Amino acid sequence: MGFDMALVELPVIVVEHLLAIRLVTAELWDDTAFGYGDDLQLGGVPGIAGQLRRALQSERYKLRQSWIIYNRGVCGTTSADWLPSSAKPTGSRKTNFEKVFDDPLYADADVVILVVGFNDGRVSPEILPEDTVTNISATCRVLRNMGKDVWVCTVPTNGDEAKGDHFLEMNMRRNEILTGWLENNKDGISIGPRLDTLHSEFRHKSFFHSDNEHFSAKGYRKIAKDFADMLPSSLIKREFAKFQKDLKF
Repeated sequence: MGFDMALVELPVIVVEHLLAIRLVTAELWDDTAFGYGDDLQLGGVPGIAGQLRRALQSERYKLRQSWIIYNRGVCGTTSADWLPSSAKPTGSRKTNFEKVFDDPLYADADVVILVVGFNDGRVSPEILPEDTVTNISATCRVLRNMGKDVWVCTVPTNGDEAKGDHFLEMNMRRNEILTGWLENNKDGISIGPRLDTLHSEFRHKSFFHSDNEHFSAKGYRKIAKDFADMLPSSLIKREFAKFQKDLKF
């Protein structure tokens, strides 16, 4: 039996525990959640999911259960690709959201991490910053209504300068609106590590792959470490609630 955490980048789905409880961190977004640029070992899980699972095993976090983290990131996807069907026009095709959460393995996930990538500015026509945040907030509300803890990261922006002023300005605007919404939302949605270069900790070139856009293995370890410092209080509350429920039977 176990806990499951889905890591979502909503993309990160993440965790199985020693009880019949699921704590899932779902990387449900794009390249970053998927782990593009990470050094993948045979049988390993790429990106934040694999690095976070190892980080949470440290005794310093005082978790009573072992968590398994599932990676459900999909390269090339946008915020619109992860909208739940309930947030789309009637008759719309099944989205990546349903493909993940209709699966019994992930449906009971307690935690979802949305590692929001940078593809919204790379598609044509581009998704405007306001629409990115509308999509993310709609997805988060559905997840919260499903009873999940939800964490959202900012859009990674390393290498944006090379793509021109418009691209740079759009992603800066995207993160400005996103952080403003996260800091003021009333739905209990939490802000994860700041992955944009306005955050000084993610400016060092060693954190990035040779393409200067995706994170390197060192970068993913850094993100996982930051998340590991943020998540324990939430995970411990989940563990305690599960134990209390089990004791009633």
